[in-house]
Parts: sequence; structure tokens; C-alpha cells
Amino acid sequence: MLDPRVLLFTNRWVWNSPIFGGVVRLADYYPIEEGAENSLKKLRNRIEDGYSILVFPEGSRSPDGRMKRFHKGAFYLAEKLQLDILPLLLHGTGHSVPKGDFYVQAGQLTMKFLPAIAAATSGLGPTTPIGPSPSAVILKRNMQNLPLEIERPIITGTNSSVIFCTREPVLEWYLRIKLKLENYYLSYHALVPAKATVLDLGCGYGFLSYLLHFSSGERQITAVDFDPEKITLAHHGYTRGEQLQFECADNHFV
Repeated sequence: MLDPRVLLFTNRWVWNSPIFGGVVRLADYYPIEEGAENSLKKLRNRIEDGYSILVFPEGSRSPDGRMKRFHKGAFYLAEKLQLDILPLLLHGTGHSVPKGDFYVQAGQLTMKFLPAIAAATSGLGPTTPIGPSPSAVILKRNMQNLPLEIERPIITGTNSSVIFCTREPVLEWYLRIKLKLENYYLSYHALVPAKATVLDLGCGYGFLSYLLHFSSGERQITAVDFDPEKITLAHHGYTRGEQLQFECADNHFV
């Protein structure tokens, strides 16, 4: 929308999709299936015409939002075509538009530009003979730190409000009120480390467990309650990841 002279690389699934395929072809997207090595001549002509190249280095979105390994294509093209790399970090898209889901939910999307990496920078690719290149390490470290800068329970509280929105309208509003009364569980989020194993006994509908889960995907949380109805609703909550599990048990739970 800001500049039409952008070549957006896309994979085979999108290119051949009966729904999106016609749109991306009309928008002049570029099928990466041809391979970076076989695309140099075409892309060089476009670059000379003033085009920029937009590449997602992971190639495909991850189902849990965690960063996947970088492919070499973008770095290879930057090196061969002598192009600077302008890193752009995206955060929040995995929640608002989960992979494999047709629903779009409310959330905060963040875009952050990092300083450009000059084409002449040595070790531009994602790997070197002795390990990851400094450029790739910088990109991944910044991407890992971005959630720590912007994610707070008060933000994920908005995300939590959609857990039960398609199931129990009354419960959804109860959740909204509860979060405000509890100040979005900020004190619990500050107390529990980002990497922790958590046992939430008497979890009820799992409000606290979900907030801790959304605030850090590295927490392994087991939530327990004796009420099977509450556990069933909590277990089938929207966007629950594998790191959060619910169990129905009484005081014999070990």
C-alpha cells in the first residue's frame, strides 16, 4: 500500500491456492519455488527498475508463534545482488491470525525496524563454517527480546477475553470484570519467572493460568480443579497452547 514496487516472495501453497492464488499473481508476488539461484537474473532486472524484495526468512509461519530457523535465500540474494538488508520484526500476528485458523481476533500488532545491514557486511548469511553469523544472531536476539518489551498481562488480558467468547457470553463478561478487579494478575506475572513450571490448584475456569500462559509461552502450566464443567470449558478455550494443560481432580491429585 505504501509502495507498489515491492516483490513479496510467496510459497507454493499460496501461489496455487484457489482462493488466494489469483490475487497474489495479480499483485505480482514472486514464487520462491523457483529457487533463489534460478531467480537472480529476473530479480536483478526488477531491482534495476527500483523494486525492493520482501522475504520472510523462516519461509512459513509456526503454529505456536515461536521463531523457526532462517533459510538462506534472503541472505543469498542480498549477497549476490549487493542489497542492504532492512530487518523488520512483526509481533502479534500469530495471535490475531493463528496459523490454520479462519478467525481474526482483536489484538495488538507491532512492527519494528532494526538498523540496516550493509551488503558489504561479512558473514551476511544465516550460517558460517564456525556457526551462526553475527547478522543472524543479532536478528534472532532482537526478535526474542521484542515480546519482552511489549507483552504485558494488561495486553494479553484483551486476548484472554476471546477465550470463551464463542461459548459462554456470560462467562466472557465475568472474565473481563475479573481481570480488571485483579489488575490483570500483574503481581503474579511479576512473581512467576518467564521460564517456569507452574501448578495452579483450584484454577476454576483457568483465568490466571491463561494469563500466565499468554504472557510467556515458555511457561509449562498444569491447572487443576475438581469441577468437571469448569475444566471442560477451560480446556477447550480458544488459542490454548500445548504448554497449558487442564486436569480435573480432587485432593488426591499428585
